[in-house]
Amino acid sequence: MAQAGACRRTVRVRVPAEDMRQEYAEVVDAYTRAARIPGFRKGRAPAEVVERRFARDIVADARERLIPRFYREAVAQEGLRAVAAVEITDVDLSRERGLSFTAVVDVAPDFRLPKYRRIPLRREAVEVTDKAVDDAVQRLRAAAARFVDVTDRPAARDDLVCLDYEAALDGRPLKTVEPEGAGIGEGRDVWALLGEPELLPGIADAIAGMRNGEAREVPIAFPADFRIAGLAGRRAACRFVLKGIRARQLPEIDAEFLKQWQAASPEELREKVRGRLEARAKADEEMRLKDEITRYLLEKTSLDVPQSLLERESNRAARDMIESIAMRGATREQIAGRLVDIREAAQKSSLERVKVSYVLVRIADEERIESSEGEVDERVAAVAAQRGATPERVRAEMQDNGGLDWLRRQIRIEKTLDFLLQEAKVKGP
Repeated sequence: MAQAGACRRTVRVRVPAEDMRQEYAEVVDAYTRAARIPGFRKGRAPAEVVERRFARDIVADARERLIPRFYREAVAQEGLRAVAAVEITDVDLSRERGLSFTAVVDVAPDFRLPKYRRIPLRREAVEVTDKAVDDAVQRLRAAAARFVDVTDRPAARDDLVCLDYEAALDGRPLKTVEPEGAGIGEGRDVWALLGEPELLPGIADAIAGMRNGEAREVPIAFPADFRIAGLAGRRAACRFVLKGIRARQLPEIDAEFLKQWQAASPEELREKVRGRLEARAKADEEMRLKDEITRYLLEKTSLDVPQSLLERESNRAARDMIESIAMRGATREQIAGRLVDIREAAQKSSLERVKVSYVLVRIADEERIESSEGEVDERVAAVAAQRGATPERVRAEMQDNGGLDWLRRQIRIEKTLDFLLQEAKVKGP
């Protein structure tokens, strides 16, 4: 075995012919039973004839069977905590010579844990103001609001309006100048909320004050970072016809409204809301303290990470970022222009995440923190509920794709963070 990097080893594996003879013979036997060779009935040709005729295929199948087995045995014999087989090279296999190959293996890092008990932290005061409660009650009312038709006043901010519109760029319909803008270039009987996000840049202020049946031409200035690259920084004109106005009508805090929130009075509703806000604020503060713990561990621990694992995590993080950006409306061109920044951000976040996970799992090992099957069952049931599937089906899928092992690891990490917070030296309220 030789070191090929901080978390990488090269292992040369040699298997004597007698140690692989039985499995090699089983492969030959399988070909013999299925082979159709002129002059012989199916399955009746001599093994030597079959082996000569299908030599290349037999060796390929034998490699697929033998290399994984002897790779695992070699890794175990060397005492390696293998993360991934990066590369298998220099393969030589024959019935007479046996099997030899070189395996490049990424291994878990070896590092020294810092002192992790009594991590110094400062807890911030959790305060829920009367204004925060008022705002939250207003959000409850807004969530239950309905829109009613308005005919006696012009459109205003936060109204829902019905529009016909068509945008033009340099006197030509926008959709003919920039095909990607076809979806926003025109519309009939389109309902839009006069607020954020806007249907088109600046239309909320332009339409506010218009009355039913009124038409108006409005200049449109697309910002430099507009999601459709072909329109970014350009100016267009848009003709609107206002066809309907609906105003948001908030429900009164009456008995019917209070019943929805299981409150007997407005005061009880406010107390319930305050309790929810306080619980959320405390949870946020606990999450902040745990983030402080992970930052402390990163600063105090020196370790390398397996490159293959880092690449896998970075690729996954980059895909998630790209999907998120695309869902917000970015074009392929805009995403392509940001790929370098996306990959750098994905690698940085993945490097920190992988390092912290190794440190936390080592602490879990030291403190004998484990995940119980009951905890795993609860998580599987939660995933099943989200997917609308049965826990049995989700568990079977996770068993096949390694998801259960990942789940057990995550539970251990979360429990370890709880332990570290409990053991921390926390100052403050």
